[in-house]
Amino acid sequence: MATMAPQNMQQDSALTNEIVLAMASELQRLREQLNEPTDVSKGSNASEIQGLRNENARLQKELNGGLPLTMSEHGKQVPTYDSLQCQLNLVLRTQDEERVLHAKLVEGLKAELVTVKKQTRAALETGQGLTGVQQRLFSASAESSADTDSETITEDDFSPGNFLDTRGEQEDEGPALDLYESHAGLNLWAAVRKELPDASILDGALHISPDSVIWHHDHRGARRCLLFYPSQRFNLCDKGNWKSEGCVQIIEKGDIRELFCKAGKALSYCGTYKCAGIASLSEEEVKQFSPRHTLMNAVMQRTTSYAKVEIPTHVGKLIREMYRSGALSLRCYGMELVERVEALDAALEKCAIRQSDSKRNSDDGEGGPRKKQKSS
Repeated sequence: MATMAPQNMQQDSALTNEIVLAMASELQRLREQLNEPTDVSKGSNASEIQGLRNENARLQKELNGGLPLTMSEHGKQVPTYDSLQCQLNLVLRTQDEERVLHAKLVEGLKAELVTVKKQTRAALETGQGLTGVQQRLFSASAESSADTDSETITEDDFSPGNFLDTRGEQEDEGPALDLYESHAGLNLWAAVRKELPDASILDGALHISPDSVIWHHDHRGARRCLLFYPSQRFNLCDKGNWKSEGCVQIIEKGDIRELFCKAGKALSYCGTYKCAGIASLSEEEVKQFSPRHTLMNAVMQRTTSYAKVEIPTHVGKLIREMYRSGALSLRCYGMELVERVEALDAALEKCAIRQSDSKRNSDDGEGGPRKKQKSS
């Protein structure tokens, strides 16, 4: 067997490898001899086996325990097989633990997502206070838009711009109508009903704000108009809970309604109007009709309704921004004058106090007298 030279092996890695291979070969040969059957006596065989075992132990000690064979060419200790196996087992166990943790995390996220969906659905149905009001308003708007659209007629090819057609006409101006106020302590609406031969004509009557309507004028007067309402409302109940509601006014195409314009305590009868079409418009699209600057304020007031509480400033700003961004739309009804019920004019003349022209013009901010509109 070749002798070892530790100093030379430490400096020369090639020589070290050759020595290791030689020792391994010698160890293999000795192991084969140990397993070969012989014809020697049992005693001598036992002595030889013991000698081989001693030689085998010495070689293993030299291979695993000697400095030259446990140091790499860079002077770092070479890990043994057992240590490598321990490290590998540790890595495998760590990976298994990470897989288990990942699976638990995924299951937890799924369960949390289900819970959030249930809470969101419950919030849309019953409301949950002002916390997170922006998310709930946007969510409620997206979810109920389909419901509110289904409540009205199908929005066919109705074009508010073509219907109004203000090209070459005068700017938007309310029709010349008589304004009436009730006598002190008198319920004007109830009194007018009693004077009518058929009070059912007031069923479904529309009371509009001057700021929420755009009129169209031609040579026959203000015969067409666009009524604007919020497509969706948000109601803040007494307990501070949000409740999403549909459009405040539902009119079907072809519906005929008596139209009344109300400003403060004054009431005007506009006539019998028929709904010619319906459209959903953004605030940007409404601007093409050059409406009064107060139109959006009127729509905003109808968008939020509160019970015994004052509208929070941040809620008002939020909803205003939702209109500007297009998240909330306006419901537009095109109304056209059909006729005028003279019995209503007579009932108002009898039961109410007609305002003077000077008082009416002062309220409207327009100069010159205005005459009562008649249908042609």
